[in-house]
Amino acid sequence: MPNRESKYKIETKSFSDLDKTLILPSFQRKLVWSKTEKKNFIETLHRGHPFGSILVYQYPNETKVSLIDGLQRFTTIRDYRDNPHEYIPTTDFIQELLDVITSQDLPLSTKKHHRKIIENTLSRFIVNRDEKEIDSLLLYNFLKSDFETENINFDDKVIEILKIQDKIINEVDGYLNIYEIDIPTIVFTGSDTELATVFENLNRGGKKLSKYQVFAAQWYKYSVELSDKNYARMLLEKTIGWYEALVEERGIEIENFDPKDMKENAEINIAELCFAFGKMILETVPVFWNLKNDDLANEIGYSTMAIMLKIRNKDLSTIISEENRRLFDDPEMLEALLHSSLEIYKDINKLFQKYLHVPGDQNNFQYSIGSNFQILSFFAAFWQKRYSLDKKCRKLQTNSRSKKESRVIRKNLIKWYIYDILEGNWSGSGDSKLDQIAIENNNKYLKTVSADMLNDSMQKWYEEQLQKRSINFEPVAKMLYTIYASFNSNLYESEKFDLEHVIPKKLINKIPNSYTISGGTLGNLMFLNSSINRGKKELFIYDFIDDSVFTVNLNLIGNRDCYPSESQLRDVQIEIEKQGNDYSNTQSVIKNRGNSIINSLVANLG
Repeated sequence: MPNRESKYKIETKSFSDLDKTLILPSFQRKLVWSKTEKKNFIETLHRGHPFGSILVYQYPNETKVSLIDGLQRFTTIRDYRDNPHEYIPTTDFIQELLDVITSQDLPLSTKKHHRKIIENTLSRFIVNRDEKEIDSLLLYNFLKSDFETENINFDDKVIEILKIQDKIINEVDGYLNIYEIDIPTIVFTGSDTELATVFENLNRGGKKLSKYQVFAAQWYKYSVELSDKNYARMLLEKTIGWYEALVEERGIEIENFDPKDMKENAEINIAELCFAFGKMILETVPVFWNLKNDDLANEIGYSTMAIMLKIRNKDLSTIISEENRRLFDDPEMLEALLHSSLEIYKDINKLFQKYLHVPGDQNNFQYSIGSNFQILSFFAAFWQKRYSLDKKCRKLQTNSRSKKESRVIRKNLIKWYIYDILEGNWSGSGDSKLDQIAIENNNKYLKTVSADMLNDSMQKWYEEQLQKRSINFEPVAKMLYTIYASFNSNLYESEKFDLEHVIPKKLINKIPNSYTISGGTLGNLMFLNSSINRGKKELFIYDFIDDSVFTVNLNLIGNRDCYPSESQLRDVQIEIEKQGNDYSNTQSVIKNRGNSIINSLVANLG
């Protein structure tokens, strides 16, 4: 079988050639290396060591080539050309000049002041010197001028300063000639839609860079002028806020970013649009997503945009097609897309908030789980049934049967959520499964998960858990028990609650490791008042019955929480304390309670 034709060329180009022909993203607001990272890179070049290649691409109808990867390396070389004093070590020269100029008997504070003057003078000398026609007294004149107020006589220091000047010039000239640097250059010759994949592959061995970062590098020229409408204004605020946070909280320098100018211009690029859109979605769906995760904001923003535009997840690069860009440039259309999508996400959050909040705290969803593609599929199911997007006419139409079908999806979604997690149906990438719903109209959420299907899936999962020894709570068990507790929400109104072991953790730890006790699975979970939980330790819930704080939890001991009787738990305690060879009763109590919870959960879900 013949080899496929390569879609790249590897060339060696000089900095001077690239400096004339390379286009750097001018609009893109880009993160910049720290001073230390820049100095380390220039030190690498100074030593003549190899360094990473850059990736360039010639877009259609452009005469110059665009830099896709390697921006920090290339701009650091440029910065060295313009500011060599920031990189060349000058500590020894500063000390030599200090010894010549400053008297040894001066106070330490005066010496520090003189050193600072010399540092600034030396930087000015390195920047201003002309390699072809240097004033032989340039450094001397600079020093004399800068020390004018210090009452120092420079007449007897000329020769020594000239000697030091010669050494500085030799060091600067010999440190690094950037115009002779050979830069390894990968010229990509394939389609621009493949650049994201190429970028990811190039960076697999080092710091992991996502496809969204290459979109940000590629899409800087595709700008969107935002209107003063509500959601467009939010996009701008989220973008500005993110950059300000990077500067203030992480100390990151960002080129071409001025919040005032950005607000006045009201212009962002499509990559920033998708990111800010993702931020807005994360804020709308706290049940599932962490608000402060930037990578997640990118993933959800881009993926949701693709669902709305009927683009497969593997083809995210086509978001910037001319047809789609016309949608973004239409203020009414952009506002409609943002409003309609966020309303769906609000519905999803409201639906799952009911089931997944920690008892006693409507805003705590720490036990919710689920892959991003699974949650995106919920959005796709609603979007695909509610709306039809006519890109050519730039119209977003509501489908006639949308309300009825949305009600069906809403009713089925919690059961599908549980079933798919138990079956591992969204493990792996999940993009093809998402496309089945978003693109191929194969909306499985219109069908119900029967009670038998759900029960069988739970029982199969639970049997697997009972084969393992565990003490720490398993994530699926925490999620299932939280949903189970939601059906008894009236029991959890006045307190905050923590997940706790029915059979105490300290007691289970006394059982030898050779015995399979599933202390971290469903049958051993309970929600306990936070105030009581802090003092529970090796005690059972019945040990708190005489405690006045425990009034609310007395209801939990009843059948509705499937809680073991006091006699059952005392028998468990005796079995463990005896340290014998049989702990089957302990495992049996856990198993039976778990089965009771499953039966109750299946019945409540209908």
